[in-house]
Amino acid sequence: MTSRREFLQSALASGLCLSALQGPALGASGGGGYIALVCVMLFGGMDSQDCLIPTGAQPYAAWRAARTSLLDGEDRPTREREALISLGNKGQGFGFVPELAGLAELYQRGELAVVANAGPLVQPTSKRDIVDGRAVLPPRLASHNDQRSIWETMAAEGAGTGWGGRMIDELSVGSDLASISLQRSAAFVVGNSSPGVTVAASGVKLPFGVGKRRMKAAPGLPALLEEHFRGLGEMPQGYFEQDIVAYQRRAYDATKRLAGLLDKNKTGDTANVEGNRLSAQLAMIAKLISVQKDLGLGRQVFAVRLGGFDTHRNQFGKLPGLQQRLGEALLAFQNTLNAMGVADQVTTFTASDFGRTLVSNPTGTDHGWGGHQFVMGGAVRGGRVIGEIPPYEVGHDLDWRRGAMIPTISIEQYGGALGRWFGLDDSQLSNVFANYGRFDKGAVNLMKG
Repeated sequence: MTSRREFLQSALASGLCLSALQGPALGASGGGGYIALVCVMLFGGMDSQDCLIPTGAQPYAAWRAARTSLLDGEDRPTREREALISLGNKGQGFGFVPELAGLAELYQRGELAVVANAGPLVQPTSKRDIVDGRAVLPPRLASHNDQRSIWETMAAEGAGTGWGGRMIDELSVGSDLASISLQRSAAFVVGNSSPGVTVAASGVKLPFGVGKRRMKAAPGLPALLEEHFRGLGEMPQGYFEQDIVAYQRRAYDATKRLAGLLDKNKTGDTANVEGNRLSAQLAMIAKLISVQKDLGLGRQVFAVRLGGFDTHRNQFGKLPGLQQRLGEALLAFQNTLNAMGVADQVTTFTASDFGRTLVSNPTGTDHGWGGHQFVMGGAVRGGRVIGEIPPYEVGHDLDWRRGAMIPTISIEQYGGALGRWFGLDDSQLSNVFANYGRFDKGAVNLMKG
């Protein structure tokens, strides 16, 4: 059954730039200086085994043999061993594909780390546990919607809150603008007391053009529209109607305040790579970060998305372009944060539905499980691989099926490392991640300090 709060959030989201507003009004908080997390969700299941490729002669030959049907008979110069961009001594014998040159530059600068073979787990799991029937597996493995939801919320599709939003709850930040998604509402930023807002990458606009120059032609109209959207008429008697008016008023006030702060704000424009929709979202985040002092915020979480990674077919017609966009967007965003002087205060990380199989089909790859993720920022222990990359072959102890990897780093360990940097202690992280105590908390040494 839909709750009253869920109904209100849905109803308001359909008509306002900022949606799902509940909890304390715009305001303060979060001690210890400003810190932000940015989740980059790669929709469709990124084939990370085509992002990092072995550079040694024998491992590369094994990788290529597993993808014979995908690679042979085609001219794939960027997948030749000589074309790979080496990760160097700390890279365990792997290289980035050339389309990810932006990530390679960040890695070489020490501003990006690779988190190897991360994914959803209920408990530490081995292939023997699965074969013997002892393993408790995450629900609905290989389902796009459910695995994406687990990455964002730690539960299958339909979960109410995300782990980013729950972190904001635990820190009692007390602002609707502490949790922001771009383009469309993201479950990752939704909390109980801080359900988050949605901001368009193109900017924050008041409904029906209130405040725009063209409204000057009708001097009394802006005031009438503001009265309408803020519900300044007679307050209805019913609690349900009062809630609707209160939500709408807060949504309007939040929109107006943020629109005013961002008006003519050029901060972040350098993060916007022409024609790159991911970079447009990240550029808006840079603008939002630039006004955080005016908002009085100590912590924020953001979510952006890049779709198209479901590459069952025509993988080489789709994936290289997506890789190029991802690398360019993250490099431009980090360069902008460096110029703003906040590189150490913002950590950006990727997530995706799942990894994909090492063994290809004739033109693509299929749903897997674990995958490699990227974490970027001045506070990251960059220039290294965190964890161990499984062999690029089939039949080993981490091969679930057809080269789909059984994760060796859980989302709890990945998110927990980010959460500790964000300011949460183990008790708070146990509230954020129900299975936090089942995994080695110190195994993912991701952040400096």
